[in-house]
Amino acid sequence: MFTALAQITGKVHGQIDGLVAPTDDHHPDPERVRWAEALRISLDLRDGRYWLIVDPDIWIWPSRARRVADEFMDRRRGDRFNKKYNQLLDAWVRLST
Repeated sequence: MFTALAQITGKVHGQIDGLVAPTDDHHPDPERVRWAEALRISLDLRDGRYWLIVDPDIWIWPSRARRVADEFMDRRRGDRFNKKYNQLLDAWVRLST
């Protein structure tokens, strides 16, 4: 199902080696950080018209670890310019049909 996406990105999910989510009063136990290719979807109102915005992204779990995963996400997204970005959008569209 994710073959087209994997051809563009390589792996589509995994664990970030050596990265642990920050602990706090609500989460006292360390948790390994996982990731997956994802879509960020939002709705915007411009000039009286609604726009659906679809943006390829990387999902980080647990979500409190997103800040400590910045370097990983920067490396992963570092080459996602127009051509590759468009290929990612096309792959996601094919997944939804």
